[in-house]
Amino acid sequence: MTRSWLATRAPAVEPLDLLRLAGERGEGRFYYVSRDGWEVCGLGEAAVLAADGPGRYRRLAAEAEAAVASLRFVGDPDMDHRWLPQFVGGFAFAPDWSWQAGSPWVGFRGGRLVLPQVTFVRRNGDARLVAVSPVGLGPDDARAYLTARLDDVSAELERVRAARLAGARPGAPSSSRPQGLAPAAAVDDAAEYEQRVSLALDAIDAGALHKVIVARSERWRPTGTLEAADLLESLALRYPGCFRFCVQPQGGPAFVGASPERLIKVEDRIVHADALAGTALRDDDAAADAALGDGLFASPKERREHQAVVGYLHDRLEGMVPQIEAAAAPQLLKLAHVQHLHTPFRGRLSDDDAGKGVLELASRVHPTPAVAGVPTAAALAWLQEHEDLDRGWYAGGVGTVAPRGEGEFCVAIRSALLAPGEVRLYAGAGIVEGSEPAQERAETEQKLRGLSEALAGQDRGEDRRDVGRVAIEGGEARAHV
Repeated sequence: MTRSWLATRAPAVEPLDLLRLAGERGEGRFYYVSRDGWEVCGLGEAAVLAADGPGRYRRLAAEAEAAVASLRFVGDPDMDHRWLPQFVGGFAFAPDWSWQAGSPWVGFRGGRLVLPQVTFVRRNGDARLVAVSPVGLGPDDARAYLTARLDDVSAELERVRAARLAGARPGAPSSSRPQGLAPAAAVDDAAEYEQRVSLALDAIDAGALHKVIVARSERWRPTGTLEAADLLESLALRYPGCFRFCVQPQGGPAFVGASPERLIKVEDRIVHADALAGTALRDDDAAADAALGDGLFASPKERREHQAVVGYLHDRLEGMVPQIEAAAAPQLLKLAHVQHLHTPFRGRLSDDDAGKGVLELASRVHPTPAVAGVPTAAALAWLQEHEDLDRGWYAGGVGTVAPRGEGEFCVAIRSALLAPGEVRLYAGAGIVEGSEPAQERAETEQKLRGLSEALAGQDRGEDRRDVGRVAIEGGEARAHV
């Protein structure tokens, strides 16, 4: 049945204020900010599309396109298409994952997209609130309903903003942000993780694998109130050049993260993707930090790991994107605690594939060697047998699906699952020939440290906030994020 939609200019508030409002109301909510700067925040669940198994992408793409095509606009007919309602959500890491009793991923599915009741979209300095009506309302009734809905949400957002600035809201950083994290029952410890890395190296030595990503999880109890919007604010200070996201089904936990890695983006038939693999630690001393970055470029092991992802993306994309091109050499992507080799891809969909969208491309490239391994099937089988971790949506994809197949997904890494009284942090490391178990454990601990510090509200100062600039050093383009 038909739904209607309407848009209005957003009040002078932040998109995260809508996330807070959804949290107050106990409604499903979503937030995504692209590395390109545009933001989408959703309140409520007007429609939910869900699918499990390897065919999830195709089913979700077809259902999302049909749902958007059936929407009836009841406002200004000249409105820019960028404000059309869009689906938000994502998918799990493993192709056969589905929620089972006892899993912490309550409300999540193998693939799940939501059409929010109200969406806050901000792009290029302009912002809109977009609302979707219930099914079955005629144009006049729908217009009246949506006008009242948008007026109500705008007024509520002004209230939330005022409370935020006054520090009076639940979960406000000035009063109730957690002052620390207490250990909960450990999912794994350092020794167990190193043992799994050793098992992975045995499989690599035997020729069963070339690379595998071994992940780990830590469980913590916050010593104060946790609010996803506050964590996202903290992550924005630390990682302003990263994709930041929150997915929370109604009644379920909040999946929150700051990812450096784009999985796929489609806009005006232009396709973007990232190869991100090869990691070194950071150092507060500038000279030592630069030496670590130079060592990353010089390491055969790290370059081998990175090139596996570059070659994989070429192979998976060149059929649909015949003009796909990668940067001539990796860049250095610097985060608060680690730095990575990064090769961006860009191309244009062929005329034959112009109608295929972001979910079709996601199905071709996920999971990449940066989150699974090489060969993909063998790596997934090894993880199923040895990792002993319910990844859920960790290392899957989170993003948006817009009309005409446009949209973007980031790789959902550097992330945490927030449930009442408990937080689960996730991180992994790529294991290849030459990896050392103790070094790989240290890499995961640095990645986990960034999340735990953000959760505890422990600021590191300004030395890691000068980001988003690109300098040319020694002929290499080094992106500081």
